[in-house]
Amino acid sequence: MIKMGKWLPKLILIFLPLGLISCSTTPIPTTYTVYLTHQFEKTQRANDPELSLKGQKQAQVFASLLDNKPISAIYSTKDKPATASIKPLAARLNLTIQEYESSDASYLIDRVTENQQDQVIVGHSHAIPELVRRLGGQSQRIADYEYGIVFAVSITLLEGERIATDTRKIWLLDSL
Repeated sequence: MIKMGKWLPKLILIFLPLGLISCSTTPIPTTYTVYLTHQFEKTQRANDPELSLKGQKQAQVFASLLDNKPISAIYSTKDKPATASIKPLAARLNLTIQEYESSDASYLIDRVTENQQDQVIVGHSHAIPELVRRLGGQSQRIADYEYGIVFAVSITLLEGERIATDTRKIWLLDSL
């Protein structure tokens, strides 16, 4: 018969490190997505036009597309078409539209990357591709008459460090 008193301390020394190894936690990556879109179709009036009927439909579809996402912030330039493009989503999510200056992309990118949650940016055709690139995504030029293009830039972090970036391009209501 083996006396446990003699072997117990040795068994503890052997198995305790194994137990500690199995209890260690492996960091889990987190991903957030920034949705960027050129304002939706506007009427042809020159100074601060309204959204056209098609643009209003695009805004509603965009809101439907994102209303089940955990959006934490919405950014838009001050002009009427951009604000009107995002109002339906802001209303559904009960979020305030935060205005930004399209000339100050660095400030906006800093705010978005510090937030590290799903967010939406609406802006002008010349600014959206640059914002996508500054977030680390892949973009292309958008003509002023191209409406309904949404870029989804997903950023994956591990312990606060970026480990991956993925860009998806979504065409919104191309058939309207």
